[in-house]
Order: sequence, then C-alpha cells, then structure tokens
Amino acid sequence: MNQDEIKDMENFIKKLPQEKIDEINKKEIENTKQQYKDFTENFEKGICYMCKEKLDSFNEQKPCVHWLLRPIGFKKQHFNLVLQKANFSNIDSYLRWVANQDKKLQNINDLSEEKKDSMMFEYIIKYKKFEWSFSCSNNDFEGHKNCRQGNFPHWHFQMRIDNQPFINFGDFHIPLSHYDKYVIRVKRNEIENISHYDGFGSGMEAFFKNLKPDEILKHAKTTDDFDNATIHTSYMIQAEPGQTISGDDLQDLMDESRKTGKPLWNLLPKLKNAKATAIVSPGDGVPEIFHRKGGRNKK
Repeated sequence: MNQDEIKDMENFIKKLPQEKIDEINKKEIENTKQQYKDFTENFEKGICYMCKEKLDSFNEQKPCVHWLLRPIGFKKQHFNLVLQKANFSNIDSYLRWVANQDKKLQNINDLSEEKKDSMMFEYIIKYKKFEWSFSCSNNDFEGHKNCRQGNFPHWHFQMRIDNQPFINFGDFHIPLSHYDKYVIRVKRNEIENISHYDGFGSGMEAFFKNLKPDEILKHAKTTDDFDNATIHTSYMIQAEPGQTISGDDLQDLMDESRKTGKPLWNLLPKLKNAKATAIVSPGDGVPEIFHRKGGRNKK
C-alpha cells in the first residue's frame, strides 16, 4: 500500500457505521483465530505454518521467517532473504506467537514505561534460548534526514542466542514501507477510530494495561523461584487513624501466604484496623529491554 491508499483507507474507516465496523472486527477476529490455530497445531509438530517446512529446515531458495529460530545453515547474511519475504508486521506477529508457546505474556516485554522517550518502539521477545529485540527511534522513523547512513525510514533488529550476539542492531537498517509505518501508528493508537490489540501475541503491556492490580493478584500465586516470576508485588500497609496494627496478626497472614501460595493481598482483608495498597510491577522472569545505546537499564 502506498501513502495515498492508506489515507483513502483511513478516510473510508472514519465514515463507516458502527455496525459495519463490528462486522469487520468480527471477521478479522475469526480469521486471526483460524491462523493462530493453524500456527499452534503445526508448531507443536515442529512445522512452520507458512512454508509448511520443518522448523529446523533451511533452504536458501525458500526464505521464511521461521529461519529466526536458527536452523542449521542460517547465517547473519541470510536475514536479508527473510526481509524479502517478511515485513515488520510479519516478523513481529510471528515471533510474538512463538514466544507465547513457551510462557504466555511474560516472554514479551513491550512495556511503554520501559521504552526510552526518544523511541517510536523498543521491545524484546524471548523464546527459550532466543532473544529478539526490535528498535526504532523517532529519527529512524523519519529517516535521519541530515545523515548519510540510514537516511530513509527504517528500524533495527537484534538477535541473541544463549546471550551471545548473532545479529546486532547496527548490522541492518531495515526499510519501513508506508504500510509498515501505518501499522506502527496503529500500534501506538495514533489512528482515529482504530485501536490495536496484539491478541494471541500479547505481552506485558497488554497484561498491565487491561488488568488492575487487584485483578492480577486475585489469580496470582506466590513462588520462591523469583528468577522466573512474571510479577513482583510490594505493599504499603497503614493503620487506620487512631488505630494500631498487630504485628503478630500480620506475621500470621504472611505465614499463611507462604503455606497456601495465596498472595498476601488476598489475605489482608483479615487484618484489623488496616488499609493497604498493592504495587505490581514486572517480575525478574520478564526479559529486560535491550536498549541500543548505553547497555541494558535495570528495573
């Protein structure tokens, strides 16, 4: 799609009646469900749902995005062949689906609050020993108008295996088509009357955006395996005006939490004369965004 076609489509959508929008959404959801069903059924068998080849297969004559699972023979320079077959949206969606076959939501750190302000998008997707990082600054998106290198709209990609670099951010300046830029604007909710939802490829941004802390904790369980925890919780507990809190009662609730696996939040209503606030943040099991400059920032 070129820029004029995208503008025409946006104007067309603005004029659609709500019942027509609902109908289009329903069809799109059903289509995505069928694609995802096809993906998962094939993935469990070790087959790529797009090219129908084995996930560990590599044929230089048949480029496919499943090569990013690094079958034997795939080298850095072959990434250019993948880009001939797959655009930003294809690669993003595929790797999100792959990541959620291992751990739902947790393997995708697309939290906007952890993104640098200078970035259009910046996030990381993990699956077993693989890490894929996506990066596009505001200047990248506009094409570095006063720079010789990368003076066209582009994005950057990094791939690490067992924490070792395989593709670095600086290795490729990946062109953004008009359609890619449109998809990114939709993801950023910049298009009127169009909202974005990653669905089966959702990560931590959707998790925290769509659920309140008490809803998250209602279904959570405690763990001693902090390195693989999806969320981290902390509490502020205050005595009601003119009242005191029993330290023994609080300790009893903490012991009960450890024994039963219930978050302390779900037990705090038993504590007399107290009011509490829960703070829920990403746990240590959520991969940290790999920033292009200055290394990785700690949470």
